[in-house]
Parts: sequence; C-alpha cells; structure tokens
Amino acid sequence: MIFKKLNDRYNVAILVFVIICLVILFRLTSIMIVKGEEYRIRAENSIFKTIPTSAPRFEIKDRYGRLLAGNRPSFAVQIMKNEIIDEKINEVSLNIINILERNEDKYIDEFPIFIAEDGEYVFDFDIKIQEWKERYNLQGVDTAIEAFDYLRRLYDIRSDLSIEEIIADRDIALEIQQEFIRIPDLNVPISIRHFKFTEELRKEQWLQSHRIMEEDVNAREDFERVRKNVYMIPESYNDYDARKIMVVREQLRKSGYLQYRPVKIAHDISIASVTQIEENIIKFPGINIEVEPIRYYPEGNLAAHVLGTLGKISSQTEIDRYVKELNYLPTDIIGKTGIEHRFEEELKGTDGYRKVIVDSRGRLVNVIENVEP
Repeated sequence: MIFKKLNDRYNVAILVFVIICLVILFRLTSIMIVKGEEYRIRAENSIFKTIPTSAPRFEIKDRYGRLLAGNRPSFAVQIMKNEIIDEKINEVSLNIINILERNEDKYIDEFPIFIAEDGEYVFDFDIKIQEWKERYNLQGVDTAIEAFDYLRRLYDIRSDLSIEEIIADRDIALEIQQEFIRIPDLNVPISIRHFKFTEELRKEQWLQSHRIMEEDVNAREDFERVRKNVYMIPESYNDYDARKIMVVREQLRKSGYLQYRPVKIAHDISIASVTQIEENIIKFPGINIEVEPIRYYPEGNLAAHVLGTLGKISSQTEIDRYVKELNYLPTDIIGKTGIEHRFEEELKGTDGYRKVIVDSRGRLVNVIENVEP
C-alpha cells in the first residue's frame, strides 16, 4: 500500500516538502535556542564597541611623602576618522602639522621615509641600522649575519662553532641571543628566526602593507609610489607638504576600519598650538583637543637612574608580557627601567572606557556609557 502511494508523484512531492520543512525547522531551532545566546552576543558586539581610556600612573614618593614622580595634565591632538571629510583630509592634515611646527611642538611621525636637508630620500629603518652599527663600531659590517658572528666572537660566546652551524641550529642561536641580553649596555636587534636586522623586517612589512613588492627598493621611488598609489595626493602639493600629509594619514591608516576610535596626532602640545587650533576648529573637521595625564619628575634628573624611564611597548618580549598576558593596549606606555619598570603592574592604574554605538561602517553614532579611569 505504501509503495503504491509512493508511486504517486503527488505523494512523493508532499513527502519531499515535509522533509525540507523538518530540516529548516531543526536548523531554526539550533540557531534560536541552542546557539541563540552566542549569536546574540555577536550581534551586540558588532553594534556596541568599547573605547579604552588610559589611566594615569600612580605617583612615586619618598618616605617623607615628597613627590618624585607624578602626573600633570597635557593637551593632545586627536582626529576622528568618521568626522573628517575625505575631500578635506589633505588640507586639514597639512594645516595641523604646520601649526605644530610653527610652535615647535612635536607630533607623532611614523612615516618611515624622510627627506634630508640635502634633498636625499632615506628610510628611517636604514638610519636606525646605521646608528646601531656606529654605536658598536660595526661600520664595516654589512649584514645581520656578519654582525651576529662578529659580536659572539667578540664576547667569546660559542666561538667553537661556525656561523653556518649556528644558523642551522635554532636552539644554539637562541642561547647566544640570551647571552647577549645578559651583557650590560649591549642591544642586538637581530631576529634569529630570519637572521635579519629587526629594522629590515619592519621595512619589508611596511613595503608589503603599502603594496610595494619590488626587491630592489629605492626611498625616492617608493615615496612617489606611496604618494600616488596609496594616498593619492595631488601634484599641487610639493614633496615636503605631501610628507606632512602622509604623516597624519599613516596614523589614520594604522587604525584600520575602527572609525569610532580617535587617532592621536600629537601629545603634550603648547598652549599656543591649542589656542590656534581651537580658534580655527570649524576649519578642522574631525580634529579634537583632548586633556590627558603625562608623567613628570618635579626634581628633574635627580635619582633618574633609580626612578627609571618610560617608553612604548616595542619588543616582542614586551608584547607577549603586557599585551597578550596583562591585556595592555599596544599604545600603552610602560616602565622600561628602574622603579617604573620593577613596579610596573603596581604603578599602572585601572583604565576606563567609553561604550559607544557604531554603524555598519564603524562610524560613531552615540556614546552610551563613560567610565572614568
């Protein structure tokens, strides 16, 4: 009887339809009930975003309560990607940098091609490698392998092995690198994974991120490639002004698609710069002046070797320790030496945050919560 009914095309169509409906129902049940909470969290995270606010570091005082290291308010220039008009980004960037330069204020300059006074174009990566060679009297050394070999022989570290044997054995290379670290006042910026200077690797990474794949690179030609192909800066700007524009746009580019996050251009600027920017704020869409704490030492250089220094998270060891383990921001300032380094976790305050709503393009829509650090 059943087989006879199956022979009827109408009954077969109904059976197939019922099976499809059951599959769809099962899938909906899985999405709405079994994985409903997971998908709800994903949806909320795509709308609600958190912007961290760095906390001021705790003060350092002597046993009599006298301040040795504290914080003072300073002014920083920020730019919001979602508020600036594409057609005005070059003009705004150039004007802001010109104001800062006129008042002798420093700004964040991470565009790695510089134009020297004699008009020569040079990579910052190459400058840093050359400076390192001069510091350790290695001007006659060309490659990282030669530098590594020279230094391990100079300090008599595994002199019984050839450089070829060391390169072939990663553990031995790591052992030598660790011995270098133990030597006071010696810094060896060489990656034992690639046996290249770390600045060489950064240079290669930067070139690739800016769509430059040629092996034989030239600073002048690469400057023009980035100017025309990446930032599309008109020819009406000379190279000096174009570079100022690319300094700002490089910072914006690093922030990716996070348009709701402010991008810092300069910090600890003068009152003169603050006044000039605020007076023309209508002409600078997307620009904002923010007050932030900055470290200062009221006694100047007194006991500087004991108090220590601060700096950006830079080395891979610091990234692994602070960013991956302790959830620091990659842009956080940490103690590098002295007390600032030894008691880093105690001196760092608790960061605050702003919870915001963004649209599908990452643009800020509204601030719904603000927790002070």
